[in-house]
Amino acid sequence: MSKKINLILTLLVIVGMLAAFIPASAQDSDVIKIGIVDSMTGGHAAYGLASLDGYKLAHKYRDTALGKKIEFIIVDTKSDKAETALATSRAIADGAVALLGTASSGFTIAMNEVAAEKGIPTVTNFSTSPLVTQGNDIAFRSCFIDPYQGWALAKFAIENLGAKTSVLLVDISTDYPVGVANYFRETWNEMTGDSKTLLGYYSIMLGDRDFTAQLTAIKQLNPDVVVVPDDYAEVGLILKQARELGMTMPFLGGDAVDLPEIEGIAGDAIKNDFYFSTHWHPDAFQNEASKAFGDYYRKEYNREPDAAAATAWDAYNMLIDAIERAGSTDPTAIKEALYKTDMEGVTGHIKIDENGDAIKPVTILGYKDGVKKIIAIIQPEEKK
Repeated sequence: MSKKINLILTLLVIVGMLAAFIPASAQDSDVIKIGIVDSMTGGHAAYGLASLDGYKLAHKYRDTALGKKIEFIIVDTKSDKAETALATSRAIADGAVALLGTASSGFTIAMNEVAAEKGIPTVTNFSTSPLVTQGNDIAFRSCFIDPYQGWALAKFAIENLGAKTSVLLVDISTDYPVGVANYFRETWNEMTGDSKTLLGYYSIMLGDRDFTAQLTAIKQLNPDVVVVPDDYAEVGLILKQARELGMTMPFLGGDAVDLPEIEGIAGDAIKNDFYFSTHWHPDAFQNEASKAFGDYYRKEYNREPDAAAATAWDAYNMLIDAIERAGSTDPTAIKEALYKTDMEGVTGHIKIDENGDAIKPVTILGYKDGVKKIIAIIQPEEKK
């Protein structure tokens, strides 16, 4: 009897050892694991947490694919590139067949470097730098890209605001604002035909809190518009300090300011003549997906939705659609299906090009008497 027990125990040990070498996704055959890699703490947590709300909400209303439950592996980048790489490795080691995140271009690039080595596809909801997908065939996004955003901002400033002169006030320590500023400048010079009408390029650094020196110099130039393609925390303070200096011209920002936190920072300074490009507004897209998202979000969180959550909803559904169309959880099959994305999303119609980038509209919002309103929708076909 003891020999039989020993044999059984030996077999159990062998089976356990073999199981350790089987990927987690194969062991949990009734579950599909998707990693969410984003900033839950640190300087970019506002973007990561807003995105997480969107992912969780999308999962609540669509929690299966191929007849299997979707399970999230949520890992914190701590708003740090090295931590992002570690978080990505952790999610993949835990069995993620695909990744969602991050909401910041620099961290997404770090995530994609690790994911590419393992052949794991990624979908970012809010990283707009063209470098995110450049030369990387596993990388996708549900948001527009900075060259298109910079073009749309310049087009809006000239055609809608009637601006003849402009100034850029740019965080030069971060990839995103530098990229948007460069694409704005390129389009501005092309559309005006006179580079001298861009009166100045003033720099700040991420984390700066006093902008009075730059703003005083800009006030002397008296441009028709001041372009601030920076993060919400800096832009909120810029607006506050600019209005305190008596600057009344319009300010124009990018999608990084589309978080409710900016209103608390800027206070009354945001109430008029501040415009920005973004991905979504409840009045922008009247399709079924957009209406449902707005209703679900208000019911779940008891507040108005933001663009990070809207693009996260789209990123999640892009990925689930790809898994369904692939008929498989094989990462290569998912990747190939993502390239064929052509869907009606919360943030408009989304079609993925050969680079993994979303071809989609830019929404321009503005504040009038303290109310955030839709001002314009700029379609991709307008860019010749």
